[in-house]
Amino acid sequence: MASQDGNRCGRMSDRRLVVMFLVTILLLGATPGICETCNVPSASYPSIQSAVDVVSCTEIVLTSGDFFGAVTISRTLEIRGASSDSTTIVGNINVQGAGTTATLTGFMIAVGPNPPNDGLVIAGDAEVIPDDLVIRTTDHIFSDGFESGDTTEWSATVS
Repeated sequence: MASQDGNRCGRMSDRRLVVMFLVTILLLGATPGICETCNVPSASYPSIQSAVDVVSCTEIVLTSGDFFGAVTISRTLEIRGASSDSTTIVGNINVQGAGTTATLTGFMIAVGPNPPNDGLVIAGDAEVIPDDLVIRTTDHIFSDGFESGDTTEWSATVS
């Protein structure tokens, strides 16, 4: 008789393990990824680079206005301004690293005569997807990697 109870208890333990395993799989599969829209400027993100540095900021939304300084991107994300007529980054953007894709939408990059003069640098097999992106520079627009890229989707308004 004891062996029958032992088998029944063994079967219950197996069932519990299977149920616990399935619940764990369901919970892990249902857990959303960490994705956040970060507004710049804001109390949490006073600059574009401060939002880029936070991994959970996968979409960075810029208000109309001018933003000063260089921005370095080494992970996949989107930066979206109000429009290329009303949002300007006065500086440059450096997108770098294999597997990095930066979607740049709705702003102008304006660079002056002081180094670095590259408006947009794409390096190390990174990719940039532009939309309503205008680059105004006194020197170069692109560096490493651009020469072999397709320019058909870039803005025709480059001065």
